[in-house]
Amino acid sequence: TVLVSQRPLNPYTENIVIEGNHKVITLASEFLISNNEEDIINTVINAGYPQNPNRGMGILIKNQDSIGNTRVIGFTITGGTGYYKTYGGGIYISNAAPVIEFNHIRNCGVIGTQPSGGGIYAGYCSDTTRTCFIMNNIIENCTISSNLYGGAVGIALSGGNYTVENNTIKNNVFSGPDNGTGFGTGLDFTASAGYLHPVVSISNNIIANNAGTCGLISGGGIALSGEGTMISPDFIIEGNLISGNSIHSTVGTPDLHYAVGGGIVVYAPGENLVISGNVISGNSVQDCERYIAGGGIALFRSI
Repeated sequence: TVLVSQRPLNPYTENIVIEGNHKVITLASEFLISNNEEDIINTVINAGYPQNPNRGMGILIKNQDSIGNTRVIGFTITGGTGYYKTYGGGIYISNAAPVIEFNHIRNCGVIGTQPSGGGIYAGYCSDTTRTCFIMNNIIENCTISSNLYGGAVGIALSGGNYTVENNTIKNNVFSGPDNGTGFGTGLDFTASAGYLHPVVSISNNIIANNAGTCGLISGGGIALSGEGTMISPDFIIEGNLISGNSIHSTVGTPDLHYAVGGGIVVYAPGENLVISGNVISGNSVQDCERYIAGGGIALFRSI
């Protein structure tokens, strides 16, 4: 365990790398011991001044496919510009299944042709039996600016098994071009052919006031896709508040425009989709010249 002292007047200017099976650790603020939220607020990682501009994320966790989970607990992460400025403004995860909990990720952002995960990006893990846990975090005021394709400003998930629970994902913004595609402004999962049967559980989160603007855009709150797997994923969406999210299809060529799923959109859901006990309110799809659908929920057999 690496325990980091709080410094309320002096943020840590860091871009932390946790890479390889020999670096499976718990990295935590004093919140781990105190359970006092002030320790989260006062232990700040400012990722905005990277020595290597391609590693501008707050924390990188990579290539950990052994037994055991790295844990990151109790930090405020700000200013992150992501791995190669494209993925994971706050936290970037690749080929690992960590536990990310009780963190505040704020004012991070990524840009590019295919950016993803302004707050958190989690990619494919080679050990398909493991689960990544993202719990009790606040992810807010993060951004993505794309010149073609991208999304998942709050949390972007790709491949793998995930439990996303008790987080607040709010006030995140995606912007893309008239001829571009955007998805999952709050949270997105995209399936991977390497996983036969992923399980994605999204429960008891607040996903609110996220906004996206692009030509083709879907999933203001949550976007899930089961395309590409031999056995459709188990998607479980339970007990969430999904409120005030909005997506806006911009003016341009009508054939290149739609807005679907202001609250939730699911593509290729399979037989084991559960949407239960959620409050879905005040979400919207706006101003599309060609096609709008599902201010609350939109389900599609395929993309």
